[in-house]
Amino acid sequence: MSKRIGLVNNGYISSEGANVSVNSSTAQVLLIFEMPASGTIEGIAFICGQGGGTGTGRIDLYAVGTNGLPTGSAIAYDASYSSYNYGLGSGTLDGTASVVAGTRYAAKITNPNTGSESTNYLQVAAITYGIFAEMYGSADSGTTWESKGVGSVAVKIDGVWWSASRVRSARVGLTSQPVYNDTGSPNTIRRTGVVFKRSEAYTFNRPVFAMYKVGSPTSTVALICEAWNGSTLLATSISKVLVSSISSTSATNPTYKGFHFNDISVDANTEIRYVVRAEGADDLDSSNYIALSGDEKGSVYPSGDANKIDGYLGGTFTSVGTPGSSDWTDYRTSSTNVLPYFELFGNSVQSSAGGGYSRSRVVNQ
Repeated sequence: MSKRIGLVNNGYISSEGANVSVNSSTAQVLLIFEMPASGTIEGIAFICGQGGGTGTGRIDLYAVGTNGLPTGSAIAYDASYSSYNYGLGSGTLDGTASVVAGTRYAAKITNPNTGSESTNYLQVAAITYGIFAEMYGSADSGTTWESKGVGSVAVKIDGVWWSASRVRSARVGLTSQPVYNDTGSPNTIRRTGVVFKRSEAYTFNRPVFAMYKVGSPTSTVALICEAWNGSTLLATSISKVLVSSISSTSATNPTYKGFHFNDISVDANTEIRYVVRAEGADDLDSSNYIALSGDEKGSVYPSGDANKIDGYLGGTFTSVGTPGSSDWTDYRTSSTNVLPYFELFGNSVQSSAGGGYSRSRVVNQ
């Protein structure tokens, strides 16, 4: 059974695990992750929502002991972490600490709203987006921990955020990257989509995009999805999306469409471009086309590829019929370019070192 393994929209949570509510004085969540760089950690952020009230929480950062759980006293903290509608919270730590690259740390989320925990709380989302994190929940103040699937975090070290690019919602159209083709010598084949990378190997079988019609595109034209590794076409979708099935004419209320693939394996740390194109060489035109919907990149995220860890790295576009590695125009660092909404369904390939999606265990501290 495939699961959502990549997500760049704050209105949905991963089907791998439910969002976990920190809605009592004894409820806690752990996000255990590997630090991407050495230096002073100044911020931690994770995908969360307002479960009730103002939806605030407390974060305490711990070293991880030999039992895989927090050990010793907290080394850094955020006394009042502000949540959003399944976006990243505020992320600035009240107390900072030195951290070491490659070392595992645990962010413990608790509820600081004494006396109103049941009505004023946040929900931590099980989303594999950003720095990979094992996610655990406790209902008894950390005496017992139960796996809640996989989560993710962003961290700020020495003034630099490490995470992945993101969009907040599907609400702005990519009209500068229209989906239509022209015959010629050579043909102009317009492809638009996203650049995606995970630090774990995975298989995928269904990318999902948000799209809408501009003008009056021919209803019988079919769209396909392609997965590219540089200049290599890794796979083409086995299903097509007919223009007639795209009812939306607005970027703010798009039609969400998925493209099915046979299970395709991708090695860890491999950048894949998932792109949409019209199937025929002369399908649609500059006045009647399909556009993707997305949003601008939030300013809290890293601007350089070196600081992007997992998941969504940015948007991409080409009009070259058979693109080489240098023929793609990527939108990774600009705060003004629209980045497409994107979901990816598939499965992680679990390593012997742990992680992955299939674990569900209870551990005692």
